[in-house]
Amino acid sequence: AAIVANAEVGINKLEVYNFIRNWTAKPMSFRETLTSSAVQASFDMQAKLITVFTNELATARLISKWRPLVPIIVVTTEEHVVRHCNSNYGLVPMRVDAVTTVPDMMPQVADFARNKKLAALTPGDTESDQVIVVCGKDMNMVSTRLEM
Repeated sequence: AAIVANAEVGINKLEVYNFIRNWTAKPMSFRETLTSSAVQASFDMQAKLITVFTNELATARLISKWRPLVPIIVVTTEEHVVRHCNSNYGLVPMRVDAVTTVPDMMPQVADFARNKKLAALTPGDTESDQVIVVCGKDMNMVSTRLEM
């Protein structure tokens, strides 16, 4: 595991992202465009995490395809999604019993990230600890700017 971690340090993730994007067939699907934009935003904002709320593995896999620099927390209520996350690049599953709204769930996500040592996410810090959030359409979640 240490060898793989050391090898990953030498990879320019932004170049990998641009290479994958340049060789992806156009026009892209809506879901692929959304996930590509989320990863691009994580580079531009120097985000600490990408969080995806979904009960379908397809969205999380597409985010993984773009090889972001940061971990991807997959918040789901489905056990099969949790099981399959481990076989995809950068996906960290977070199973919950029920999903309410993004603002209600983000403190749980922040605690999960801290406990897993994925990101510090300092409470009250709304500038340096940015999190990109992607929401599944069937989870009834809509939000703009979130503060933790």
